[in-house]
Amino acid sequence: MDYGRLGANGSPYREFPLLVPFFPQSVRGLYALRRNWPLLRGELFRSRRLYRLVLKAPKNKRRKVFIRFYRDTYHLPLGISHAKLYGEISGFLRRADQFIQELVREYFVEGSRGQFTINRKVRATDDPIGLLGFCFQKTAPTDAVGRKRAFEARRKLVLAQLLYEIFISARDDLLEYDQQMLTRHYEKNFFTKRSEKVLVRSVHDPDNGYQTVGILPEGQAAPPGMKVVEKPLTFRFFRGHDGQEIPVIFESGVKTNSSHLEKMLRKGIRDPDAIIDLRRYLLVFRNRWEMDRGLRVLRERVHCVAGVIHDHSSNIWTNGRADDANPHSSPAFRQKKFVVMLDGRRFEGMVQTLPDYLDGKYARNDKNHALYKLRQRLSSTFPILFPAGIYGTDWKDPLVEVNLRSKFITENSH
Repeated sequence: MDYGRLGANGSPYREFPLLVPFFPQSVRGLYALRRNWPLLRGELFRSRRLYRLVLKAPKNKRRKVFIRFYRDTYHLPLGISHAKLYGEISGFLRRADQFIQELVREYFVEGSRGQFTINRKVRATDDPIGLLGFCFQKTAPTDAVGRKRAFEARRKLVLAQLLYEIFISARDDLLEYDQQMLTRHYEKNFFTKRSEKVLVRSVHDPDNGYQTVGILPEGQAAPPGMKVVEKPLTFRFFRGHDGQEIPVIFESGVKTNSSHLEKMLRKGIRDPDAIIDLRRYLLVFRNRWEMDRGLRVLRERVHCVAGVIHDHSSNIWTNGRADDANPHSSPAFRQKKFVVMLDGRRFEGMVQTLPDYLDGKYARNDKNHALYKLRQRLSSTFPILFPAGIYGTDWKDPLVEVNLRSKFITENSH
């Protein structure tokens, strides 16, 4: 491992130094690393100081010592009991395990999950003091089990801390309230009262990555060699300038805490408040002509009421990526994105045509959103959470992506 580059700009470990899989074995090497990486020095000092304070205390006082340290870190109100706080900490430690387990279940077939399974002792420990003990246990360089246990204990503590800070920063109930406010705004200024549930029968070409080639009318047979997927979709309606009702799909939601955490890890961002795309919504029009009409109505009736719209990006009518700053985004994935400020809240909107929307779900090429997430995770999330030196998987190996794509295609065949 190139220790000299770990704390450099662009390193995934720069903001998360305790996720480094191994530290130098020599005192000289560790001091050199700490000297060149101030954040690591601070994190190690804080962790070691806490552990020493806990060890000095009698066993029946150790939780109290830990909670006092915890209160000082987050300036928590005194009205919350020590027992309740300790229970909350244990809850976030369990969430950290769930975060890892969900990633493993989603991407790895049952027979290959063993190497990524959390160490039994670490998984069974929801006591932060016990996890600190695993972190500071001396392990020989040849002790693969002990080194994996120490790393997974650190990972569990780091992820739990980040999940707690996300919980403080972005409360789910407030985000849901904001989404309801956005929906009310659109219902007042854009949608009519009408909605309709439709069974959409999309036609996909197996010879072209199962891309959408059309929508079948009810009762019509599929063309030879094509695949048909049936999906019930709810359409809302808006009125164009000629008074005609035009159908549109409207979806809204908030970024989950797990997605928030993953984006922090992927981007190397330590501050939860720096992740700003927490509120989002999607409008899907049947074709580009209706999209043009809808965008005109949005500009004149909706976004002008909201007050501010900015950060346009689109590849609907051009080649290339919609977002040049995102190397994992495919030029084939067509979308228009913008940001709307409503009552001081930031909402990220996206507009697509129905074929592009269906390709994001069913295509077996770079248009597929799940495969886009896989590319992101292979380049950043997996290497930092499952480092090759501990888990034995080289995430840059093209065969790894091929195998994971095969699992996705098998499970999502239609």
